[in-house]
Amino acid sequence: MELESFRFGRCYAMAYGLSELSGWNISALIAKREGVGVDHVVHAFIEKDGVLFDALGQVTKEELFKIFLDGHEKAIPTAYWTTFQTQEEYKEALKVAFNSYDDSFFDNWYEKDFKNEIMEAKKAILEFDLIKKAEEAWKKNKVNKKSCTR
Repeated sequence: MELESFRFGRCYAMAYGLSELSGWNISALIAKREGVGVDHVVHAFIEKDGVLFDALGQVTKEELFKIFLDGHEKAIPTAYWTTFQTQEEYKEALKVAFNSYDDSFFDNWYEKDFKNEIMEAKKAILEFDLIKKAEEAWKKNKVNKKSCTR
């Protein structure tokens, strides 16, 4: 199983699975979809106390901005970060973006594909021990913050 596909194209499911298994909130980089004008989740990940984590590990907002918005100059001024307090809130944000195509698109996609994608993401999370890696990144960040305040 290749983790890179869960950063590019399958991040919605990976963020959902990581959140479900870790208890961390889902966060996202959001921008207006070109030509539609609807907020679109460009990339989803989990976040805890300023530590961002996706399928490929700990990442910074600057890195994600560069990875996902370089070459999309029209989207850059509309880009913002958000943290979802619940998985339902996250699903609603996806629903708004997906239904900009068709009113039933999200429901069809969710029932047919997203649930399966979440199961695949959870398999990858367990196979690659991503929860442990996320917790280690969080603990390391916490220690670094303490040592900087002394």
